[in-house]
Amino acid sequence: MNRKIVVVTLAAFILCAVNLVQGQQAGTYRVGTLFPPGSQGRPELRGLREGLKEVGYIEGKNLLLEITANKTYDELRQVAKSYSGKKVDAIITIGGIATGIAKEATKKIPIVFIWGVEDPVEVGFIKSLARPETNITGLTSMPDAEIQGKRLELFKEVASIVRRVTLFYNARGENPAHARSLVVETVVEQGATLSYEPNRYRQGHRGAWYVDRILKGMKPQDLPIETPTQFELIINLKTAKQIGLTIPPNVLARADKVIK
Repeated sequence: MNRKIVVVTLAAFILCAVNLVQGQQAGTYRVGTLFPPGSQGRPELRGLREGLKEVGYIEGKNLLLEITANKTYDELRQVAKSYSGKKVDAIITIGGIATGIAKEATKKIPIVFIWGVEDPVEVGFIKSLARPETNITGLTSMPDAEIQGKRLELFKEVASIVRRVTLFYNARGENPAHARSLVVETVVEQGATLSYEPNRYRQGHRGAWYVDRILKGMKPQDLPIETPTQFELIINLKTAKQIGLTIPPNVLARADKVIK
């Protein structure tokens, strides 16, 4: 009799263990990323990871977050195809090129862009900001054209003697927005003097909210596109000194971050 009890108890224990493992596997979400080359240290990624953690997603436990380590944009196409084959639960992108590649790879898997897409309607990613009506949603990187005027005002305050300004843009990129996008010192950490742009960490952090809603069953076409509401001014004093530029105290006082 005792032997039968032991056998039954052991069988019940094994069954519970199997059910527990199956439950853990069923509750694990797989999310892929398509980021530009060298994106591992980007503030958007830090914000995304911390945002996901705050809402209960632990990498390696209930979340498998695949971070791309590509060296070129061409490699993204193979990565996107692999995500489609794996049928990941969502794809997170940075930039119009990566988002376009994800769009080509799948029409079913939800895609969330967290940076680098200025006008998703114009480039054909969605139907409207209020109702995307596609498998793509997320946060734009620019609120409107007025930010360009604000940047020029700051530039004028910092370099008052300047009379002419040259604007560079990429008219041959895969992202249609490149034909009209202005590059206005957005890489201060790499040596630019200053930048004024949306808070990239906050963009990634807010992107986690979108991913959470999608993993909980909402469809991307029902999640309105958000535009930036928080901005930051970053000044690189080291670069300013190298080019003999003195940052006015009133501009320096408004900086959110100063690189020395």
